[in-house]
Amino acid sequence: MKKEQELMQNVHEILSTITSIGDDVIGVDSINEPSQQLMSIGELTENLRKLKGKVEKLEGKLHNSEGMVKRALISDDLYDRVVQLQNALDDKKEKLTDRAKLYSTTAEINLINENVQHYINEMEQIPLQTVEEQNNALSELEGKKHQLEILLENIPMNDEGNKLREDGNRLLAQLNDILKRLADAVGEKLAALASFNAIRDEIEIQLSSLQSMPILISDEITLSELEHQLCDINDKFISLERFKNKIDDIDERNLDVDKITEKQNLLHTIEKALDHLKDGQQMVEKRISDLRIAEKMHEDGNHLYDELNALIKEGEEVLNDAEAIPTIYTTTMDAFVSPLEMATKLLQTMLENDEMAIRLKATVKDAKVLQANLSHHANLWLQFVDERDNATDQLEIKRKPLDEIGNKHIRSCEEVIDDLDKLKKAANELNDLRSVMSKLQSLSEQLHPLETAYADVRFYDVDVEQTQQQYENLISLINSELHDENILNESAQQLAQELEYLNGKFSMESINREQFEEMLNHQLPSLQAKLQFLQAKDDEAKRIRIHVARISQPSIETLAETTESYLRA
Repeated sequence: MKKEQELMQNVHEILSTITSIGDDVIGVDSINEPSQQLMSIGELTENLRKLKGKVEKLEGKLHNSEGMVKRALISDDLYDRVVQLQNALDDKKEKLTDRAKLYSTTAEINLINENVQHYINEMEQIPLQTVEEQNNALSELEGKKHQLEILLENIPMNDEGNKLREDGNRLLAQLNDILKRLADAVGEKLAALASFNAIRDEIEIQLSSLQSMPILISDEITLSELEHQLCDINDKFISLERFKNKIDDIDERNLDVDKITEKQNLLHTIEKALDHLKDGQQMVEKRISDLRIAEKMHEDGNHLYDELNALIKEGEEVLNDAEAIPTIYTTTMDAFVSPLEMATKLLQTMLENDEMAIRLKATVKDAKVLQANLSHHANLWLQFVDERDNATDQLEIKRKPLDEIGNKHIRSCEEVIDDLDKLKKAANELNDLRSVMSKLQSLSEQLHPLETAYADVRFYDVDVEQTQQQYENLISLINSELHDENILNESAQQLAQELEYLNGKFSMESINREQFEEMLNHQLPSLQAKLQFLQAKDDEAKRIRIHVARISQPSIETLAETTESYLRA
């Protein structure tokens, strides 16, 4: 239940974060000034990327959860909500990027248009007279043409972009018309030369901007900044590839030797710049990969740190829970196995002086100590169960004579005496259980404060005491019955002797009448009373005895007949 509550709290926190970021995404205005909005999108993208990692881990736990958390999320897929937010943010980013590009491109096209219109106006008012003037105009307008072609290629594909593209294409048509007239005026070779110079100048501008953009990666740079830097490198790479193709397409037949050499040198410079960009591209991509790995490593480290600390807390509670179910020692101990293995592997890949590594290492150490303690308690409990079961079996064995003899039918005195010896021997053997009791007591104390172990020891102690008392009661009962049997037989024998003595008196020839009447009126009634008492005791013994059969020696019946014969005489 506690884990369910913790999961529910994590879910609420994630939902709150998703809602907050969702509000920020909605607040991004894709229509107004884009530069500030793009900065906000960068921060939101970073936050969403981190949130996605947390959600993936949380949903992994939720798939294994039951109860209220699982039921609460049947129709609420957290990961899909994050993906939807990311898609919405990407859409706004694309629109803002296109708008920013549109603003920049519009301004540059307007500037080119102003320059072209300026040339057109000048050429109409003061026609170019000399070849040099015509050649200079051709070179500058060729440069404008190449700039315009590049700008047209970068116009976004949307309604506003289509309008700007139409205006740009009209301007390009104007440029081509002016260039054709100038080319006709200066000749094919000079036109080719002007085109080459324009392309060369544009390339040099690009190369200059490339040199002003050194590929430096600081330790504090963020993943978003690196991705932005990689985009810039890729854009430069595409631009240089385009210029390289344009240079390749220039017909060398219209160039002199110097220009051909300059062309080859320019191609070589472009190749070097492309190689430099490739190196930068690989370096940035590697750093992005390293940062993502490091970030994933720290996310995993934080997750394992939290998971292990939660398990440590749970383990401590289990060890201190007097009412714990003993099998939970093994269950909780096993819960440490997977996160400890993952944490150990992760630490092998982390720098020792990394703050996360230091914290995780300390937690792993504490977790291993607690896991060992849980393992020790689990083993102690197994030992306790074995000892308890063994003790129960031994007690059952030692109870066997008690149950067997206690359930026997009434029997002869000789048999009972034999059983009594067996009982006394078995009762003495109960002392052998003292060592077993000591082991159970010791194990229960090592399992402190586990009440189950203490209770089992108490129950066993009571069982032993009850068994011992039952032995004592049975032995006492049999002894009492044997003693009673001996007393009754001794009484019967004494009565028989007295009757025999009286019989001897009656048989004497010298007995006088006075003596005869004395025996008949006084001695014989006394013996008759004793016989009645003995007969009552005999009947009582036969009725209440459990073990010792009543066997009178001599028999009560014989004594009664003898007495009766005297009375008849």
